[in-house]
Amino acid sequence: MPLSGTTRGHERLWQHAEEFLEQLDSATQGNRIHIATFRRLINTETFQENHSLTNLHHLRQRALVALAAECSLFVEGARPLEQERWDPYLHWATKTVTPQDTIITFNYDRVLDLLEAVSYDHADSSPAATD
Repeated sequence: MPLSGTTRGHERLWQHAEEFLEQLDSATQGNRIHIATFRRLINTETFQENHSLTNLHHLRQRALVALAAECSLFVEGARPLEQERWDPYLHWATKTVTPQDTIITFNYDRVLDLLEAVSYDHADSSPAATD
């Protein structure tokens, strides 16, 4: 069973990466229901063959590293105007955010830097520019 899936058989385990990490954090802090879920995953033969993880703390460490790598790869070589996966961010930057808005982040996010130039280039088509 691939770890990245959201279902196991007919049982929905999580809907998105954030929920997966929340449940994994909860399990590492002693939540018995979440511990049981991850123990079932770790103890499956497929999981054992493909991963050398033996406990939830190692699983959590690996999951965080994998998520950080995915986030870094998302912006690596990014071409926001040419890639469909950037559409929600472009819409947000060009249609929702106004020059009067202040954006506060708790982690340095390169997505904002990449979108800054794009949003200025498309400012004429934004609702804020026509009001």
